[in-house]
Amino acid sequence: MAFDFGLCWVLVRRRYPATRVRLTDFDWKMARSIFAFSLYVLVLNAGARLSFETDSMVIGGFMNVGSIPYFTVANSFIIYLMEFLVAIAAVVMPMATRLQTQGKKAELQEIFLKWSKIALSLTLGAGLFLLVLGPRFIAWWVDPTFERPAGQVLQILMVSYLIFLPMRGVALPMLMGLGKAGLPTIGFLVAGLVNLALSILLVRPLGLAGVALGTAIPNVLFAVLIFGHACREIEVSVLAFMRYVIPRAVLGAVPVLALLLWFKFGLEVRSLVELAVAGVAMALVFGVMWVFYVCRNDPYIDLWSWLLPRLRAWGRV
Repeated sequence: MAFDFGLCWVLVRRRYPATRVRLTDFDWKMARSIFAFSLYVLVLNAGARLSFETDSMVIGGFMNVGSIPYFTVANSFIIYLMEFLVAIAAVVMPMATRLQTQGKKAELQEIFLKWSKIALSLTLGAGLFLLVLGPRFIAWWVDPTFERPAGQVLQILMVSYLIFLPMRGVALPMLMGLGKAGLPTIGFLVAGLVNLALSILLVRPLGLAGVALGTAIPNVLFAVLIFGHACREIEVSVLAFMRYVIPRAVLGAVPVLALLLWFKFGLEVRSLVELAVAGVAMALVFGVMWVFYVCRNDPYIDLWSWLLPRLRAWGRV
């Protein structure tokens, strides 16, 4: 860190020789605001650590070290998916700040609804594959003995993340961008503590499934809390959100689920090639449903204006 700071300072001085840093030049009101926001981010990261990185210690302490890989392998899929969804924050957080500064409440509501629908659809697409064929993939990737214990953990976690991820990817960063960081950060920290307590409480009677439930339950409760808070702050009614975001995204995922179940129980896919074919087929069905049903006549996602010119261009070729 010291090296990075020193190097940046040298580069700044070389490019802008007149630059000087003096305490008298600081806007202390602005500095306090930045420090307060940084403190919230620190608390948020602490909650994330408690939620996602303490389960292995609970398993090692109350079960046995040999059970840790089962949970870690399953949890790694969830973490990768979460990192993908959280990338939406890079779009919605600065946009929320800008729109609030400009007083564009209607556009702020549009961003909240549109990106929540996108996040839910993406979560359903990837999540259904992990729910149905995730255990089979783990069996191929690691070892067949991992299919049942790691697969059970993956399925429990993924069910909760169908609710948690859209809120984590859209509602939470929008609240941070609006400067309403207090409740989300404290809520995430409390969720992390509840996660740790529940995992310890449930690990002995339920084993790995108990640890997974200890993670899943606080995540769902936190998502519900953030959802209600975001709807209040952005002034979107819960009914309007439910009506726009959920029905088409969920119904559009039904054919995807049916296809995956057919691959699992009808074709008994297990090899890498078979799983890859199932994934490609699922992606195609998901894309068709998203274009022709989920986004059809959508007031906020004008997919056809982007898609039609490209289809015409491909047709000319």
